[in-house]
Amino acid sequence: MYDSFDMKTGMLCNLQLKIKRLLDKTPLWLSFVIIAGNFLFLLTLVLSYSNYLWNRNRLLASYASSMERTLDLKTASLEQYLDDLSDFAVLPVNDRDFYYELHQTAPLSEQALQRMRQTVSIYYYTRSDLVSYQLYLLQQDIGIGRFASDQRMKLFASKGVTGSDGYIGCIHSRTGSCLLPAGDGALFAFYHTMIRISDRHPIALVGIEVNDSFIKSGMSGLSYALYRNDGTLLYTNAAGSLSDFLNTPGAAAQPDREHIISAGDARYIYATSSGSKYGIRLVSYTPVSAVTDSLQNIRSNSIRQGILFLVLSLVLVSFILRFLTEPLDALARSQASFGKGNFSKISLGRSREVSELTSSYNEMSEQIQNLIQENYVSKINEKTAQLTALEAQVNPHFLYNTLQAIGSEALLNDENEIYEMLLALAGNLHYSIKAPNINSLRDELTFTQNYVRLQKLRMGEKLYVSINIDDSLLDVMVPKCSLQPLVENSISHGIKGDRSTIHIHVFAEQSDNLLCIHVKDDGAGMDADTLLGIRQTIQESPVGLSGKSIGLANLYHRLRLMYGSQCDLLIDSKPELGTEIILKLVLPPSHMA
Repeated sequence: MYDSFDMKTGMLCNLQLKIKRLLDKTPLWLSFVIIAGNFLFLLTLVLSYSNYLWNRNRLLASYASSMERTLDLKTASLEQYLDDLSDFAVLPVNDRDFYYELHQTAPLSEQALQRMRQTVSIYYYTRSDLVSYQLYLLQQDIGIGRFASDQRMKLFASKGVTGSDGYIGCIHSRTGSCLLPAGDGALFAFYHTMIRISDRHPIALVGIEVNDSFIKSGMSGLSYALYRNDGTLLYTNAAGSLSDFLNTPGAAAQPDREHIISAGDARYIYATSSGSKYGIRLVSYTPVSAVTDSLQNIRSNSIRQGILFLVLSLVLVSFILRFLTEPLDALARSQASFGKGNFSKISLGRSREVSELTSSYNEMSEQIQNLIQENYVSKINEKTAQLTALEAQVNPHFLYNTLQAIGSEALLNDENEIYEMLLALAGNLHYSIKAPNINSLRDELTFTQNYVRLQKLRMGEKLYVSINIDDSLLDVMVPKCSLQPLVENSISHGIKGDRSTIHIHVFAEQSDNLLCIHVKDDGAGMDADTLLGIRQTIQESPVGLSGKSIGLANLYHRLRLMYGSQCDLLIDSKPELGTEIILKLVLPPSHMA
C-alpha cells in the first residue's frame, strides 16, 4: 500500500518537474498566448452555448405563451359548445306532452312510447355532430335511443341506470351534467338530467356522444388532449408513444417551469387552458424539435462567429504580447552579459514598467561600477573612520572632566555662583550624553531644574518657575529631554515686546491611562494665525525647517517614533494671556489607576 502511494507521489513529482522545465524553456509571450487562448476558448464556448440556450428558452416560452392564448380561445368555444349541448339535452322539457309522459310511473302505452321514440328521432337528426343519443326514462326503466352501431332509433330496457357513472356524475354536478370518455371516433360522452320541478328529483337522463369535428376545427397539425379537471382523459388525437404516455395514469401532471414534458424518448412543449364551468382542460403537445429546428442555423452561426472571434483574438493577443515582452528578452540578454563584466547601458521602452526596469538596470550598473572603484578607497578610510569614532566618544568626556576641574578651582577661590553654574552645566552634559532614551520623570525634572537654574543666573528675578508634580508620578518613565524643550520654548518666546518677566508653572496629572504634563506661562502669547502656523510646523517633518519651533517639532516627531499614535503634543495660546503646552503620554500598566 505504501509502495503504491510512494510510486504515485514520485510520478507526480516527475510530472511537475517536467512541466517546470518546459515552462522554463517557453518564452513569456508564448506562455501568455497559451493561457489567453485557453481562456478565450472557454469564454467563446460559454458565450456561444449561453446565447443558444437563451434564444432557445425564449423561443420555447414564446411558443408556449402563444399556444396558451390559442387554447384559451378554443376552451371558451368548447364551453359554449357544451352550453349548446346542455340546451339540446333538455329539449323534451319544452314539449308539454313529452314532459308529462316523463313524470308517469305507471307503464306507458305502446302508442305513447312510439310517439316518444319518433320525437327523440327528430331531435337526433337535427344535429350532424351526434354519434349516439339515448334518453333514459328513470320512472319506467326504459331507454330510447340510437347507438353508434345501430341504424335506427329503438326502445331498450335500462334498469340500473341510476348506478351508472353518467347518472352519478350529473347528481354531483352543479350544472346537472357530466363528461365521460366515449368510444372510438367520439369526442366525449355528455350526460344531462331532467328533473321534476316540484322536488327537483331526476326523472330522465340524456346521454350524448359527439364526434370530434368541433375540436378539430382550428387545431390541425397539433397533438392535443382533452381532460377533466380530475385528470381523466376524455379525448386525444395523439398517436404512437405520445398516445401511450397520455393514456397512463398521471400523464396530466403539470410540466417543469420551461413548459417541457417528456413522453417516452421525446420531449414536448406543453400548453394548457382550463374551463371553469364544466371542469375541462385542453392541453396541446408540440415536439420540441419542431420548434427548435429553426435554432440550428442560429447555433451554427454562433459557433462560426465564436471560432472567428477566437482566431482573431489569438492573433491580436499574440502580436500585442510579443510587442510588449520583446524588451524583456533584450533585458534578459543584457543581464546575461552583465554577469560577464559588460556594464554598458541599455535603452528600452514600450511600457512604463520596462522603462523603470531599464532605468533601474542602468542605475545598478553605474552603482556597481562606482562600488568597485570605491572599494579600495573604502578600505583605506576604514581606520580613519574608526579613529573618528573614538574621538567622538572621547571629546564629550574631555569637556565634562574639564568643567569639573574648573568647578573645583572656582570652589577653591570661593566663587560659589560660578561653581553652581558649572555644576548644573556638567550635570546636564552628563545627562544628555550618558542617560538612556527613557528615564524617570524624576531625572527629567532634575535635568529641567538644572537648565532653569542656569537661566535664572542669567535672567534673575525676570524668570519664575514653579513645579507641582505628585510624588506618585515621579517614577513614571518618559523620553529623555521631553520636558526641558517645553520650558525653553516658554522662556524663548514668552518675553517679547513689553513683557520683561515671565512666570512658568509646570504640573502633571493622570487622566485615565494618560500622563499629561502641562507647561503654562503668562508670556506674550500669540494670535490665532501664528498659533495655526506653529501647529502645522510641529506636525511636519523637522528636516529642512527654518529653525522656528524646531525644538518642539523635533520633540513631536521623536515621540511619534517612540510611541506612535499613543502620544500627543498640544499647544494653545492667546495674545497677552500666555501659552500652554500639554505633553500626553500613555502610562504603563503598573501606573494605571
